[in-house]
Amino acid sequence: MKTLSAVLLIICCSLKLVAQEVSLTDLNFSNAFEKQAFEDVAKGAPDVFLLFVASSGNATQEDFQNFKLRLKQFVSDLNPEKMQRYSGKKKVRKIFEAVQDDWLMKYDFENRFTDIFQGGYFNCVSSTALHALVLNEFDIPYTISEEPQHVYLVAQPDDENIIMEGTDPFDGYQRLTDRLVQAQLQSLVSRKVITEEELHSPDLRSVLNDLYPQRDISLLELVSIQYYNQAIYDFEKSKYLEAYQNALKAYYITPNEKFRSILYSTSVNWLAQRNLQSEYYTGIMAMFAITDTTKDHYDLVAEEFGAVGYSLLIEERKPSELDSLYKRLHIKLKEPYLLKRMAFTYHSLKADYAAKLGLFYDGYSHASQAMSIDPENLDVINILLTSTAQLIYAQKLTDASDSLKSLSVRFPGLIENNIWRSLYAEQLLQDVWKELGDSYSNKVDDKIEEFESFMNDPNLIINHELIGSAYSRLALKRFNKSKAKAKETLYKALLWAPGNSNLLRVKQMLGV
Repeated sequence: MKTLSAVLLIICCSLKLVAQEVSLTDLNFSNAFEKQAFEDVAKGAPDVFLLFVASSGNATQEDFQNFKLRLKQFVSDLNPEKMQRYSGKKKVRKIFEAVQDDWLMKYDFENRFTDIFQGGYFNCVSSTALHALVLNEFDIPYTISEEPQHVYLVAQPDDENIIMEGTDPFDGYQRLTDRLVQAQLQSLVSRKVITEEELHSPDLRSVLNDLYPQRDISLLELVSIQYYNQAIYDFEKSKYLEAYQNALKAYYITPNEKFRSILYSTSVNWLAQRNLQSEYYTGIMAMFAITDTTKDHYDLVAEEFGAVGYSLLIEERKPSELDSLYKRLHIKLKEPYLLKRMAFTYHSLKADYAAKLGLFYDGYSHASQAMSIDPENLDVINILLTSTAQLIYAQKLTDASDSLKSLSVRFPGLIENNIWRSLYAEQLLQDVWKELGDSYSNKVDDKIEEFESFMNDPNLIINHELIGSAYSRLALKRFNKSKAKAKETLYKALLWAPGNSNLLRVKQMLGV
């Protein structure tokens, strides 16, 4: 059986996903300043500079205002009025040189945008962002290009294309370590996107280029990449909760397959730690559930939920916490197949737990609901039958034979189950015995006829004492109308319960 541990570190690079909106309430912000930045995104009016500053995770409004003033002073020092007399190409050269000289002091792979302002440390993402923000001040058009492991900016003054590249293009924003590369490629093999031979190809760069082809992106998408970078940094340090939260922010700003893939990987790794008491568990579990739309994935989610449920019920004895978790997930999840699988898992767990504790009515109720989803599951059928039998024996099931008949209508497969047939047949005899104590009616004949229809089955196991009690009383009642009918009744019963003392005593008494 597949479990979460079997898919650790698998990053699904080409997942087909449910269209699922992430709301602000799904995000966890480092402070009020970052929350404000995302609220602007939600309103459709993002401040990109503010978002870049907020992406550092610890910046404040005061920091932002300070950085903004410094950038404004930098632009002023470039003397915009004088720059107007330059050609577009010269403007770009002046800007590039000034940025390199005044801001970009030392390349640093694991880098946040604010590091530029706080020490001159940069990488291709932060330096590209700074170049773009300065070009915006001079109304110089540009494009930002994303490659598998790099981003760079192309200024386009006067219909020219000038690359503003201040970093090593082969050591860019997405350092795909062996761990990440193998996880990506193994995922593709599992889903038969590439072959096992291609997995061991020495030319990994060409494979990655196919996965992540070069494309032009917006400055807002570059903010997403900044968050994506941070998710990668955290992932490599096994800080899966932080990695998940940054991946989710990247996806919130720019919902694309690439950011969903890291969202999948970070969530699956965090969930594997089974930190059930965490306030984040429900949200991450719900988000993980929608990172893939395949049936196998939904089954995996249901199995993980089942493992968690078992832990809460059996190991921790906290059924109310399972109830709460199930309700919260049921609200968050929308996919019908997944909801059905989780509902089945929940009700079957609760049925089994209740039956083991002797709470047979709860077991009966939950098993019935589970069978409504999967009427052929043998484990659930057995729980339903055990719970039903216990309720009947404890005389806690009103109109037991009617309840059993109702079950057979809801779940026709029960008719083929020998345990159910025996249980139903015995209950029919119980009803006959009770009703004959009062009077004789057509209802008795109907139940006897139904009971006898089961007795053609040699595998049916019926209590001989019950047969003797019911049929001896039936023979006495029938004797008043027909001695032959009474004799037939007794001899038929003796075939099923030979040597039964009740039957033999009535036979002798009636002289039949």
